[in-house]
Amino acid sequence: MTCTQVHDRATDYLERKLSIAGRFALRAHVATCRDCRAYLRQMRLTVSVLRGLGSEPVSEPMRASLLTMFRAAEAPQTAALGARAHTGFSARALAALDWLLRGSRSLAAVALLILVSLGLVAAVRAVPGAALPLGAGLMCGGMELGAGMLPLVIVAALAWRSRRPSSWAAYAVPAGLGALIAQASLHFTCPEQGMYVHLGFHLAGVGAAIMVGWLASLGQAMWTGRPARL
Repeated sequence: MTCTQVHDRATDYLERKLSIAGRFALRAHVATCRDCRAYLRQMRLTVSVLRGLGSEPVSEPMRASLLTMFRAAEAPQTAALGARAHTGFSARALAALDWLLRGSRSLAAVALLILVSLGLVAAVRAVPGAALPLGAGLMCGGMELGAGMLPLVIVAALAWRSRRPSSWAAYAVPAGLGALIAQASLHFTCPEQGMYVHLGFHLAGVGAAIMVGWLASLGQAMWTGRPARL
């Protein structure tokens, strides 16, 4: 269900005219959309205030004036909800990512990325022969850092479209995961490893991707004026 659909069905929802499936779909959307939660609160407050006004008759000029004012006030809100409808997926995807990485799970996810990266390094056995040049290690670390930027850009695009603050882990963990996948790919495709020191660059690539993700969350805080959630 989109924001526009919630707006259209709010009255039926408050009057309990929606089907069970409709009420469930509306509640599922409202659980992840703070704008729709605020809209429903305003609707409930409006109904409560109107019930306390009594049932005195309203003149036709007053009725026409009130309808004009209501439509003028409703039009911008309807347009805004329609403009946000195409960002519904972005908001839900980012909310799901925040939920997966909430609280202590965020630190556990970062720790798991680092442990798996260390495990990949430990699993590689040095091949006798000439040591790989320093440039090869820098290239591997750079490739992993570049791979981590792809999921980071995707998360940043979701945050920009949904206009909602996100947790630092929503940036750092996807970036680190992208770098880790690149590390595993390089380990299994490189024909030789001439020195263990070279493997340190792989771990550095994953760590750098996580750090860049954390810095991206700080950039989000400066952009939105609201700190990233922990």
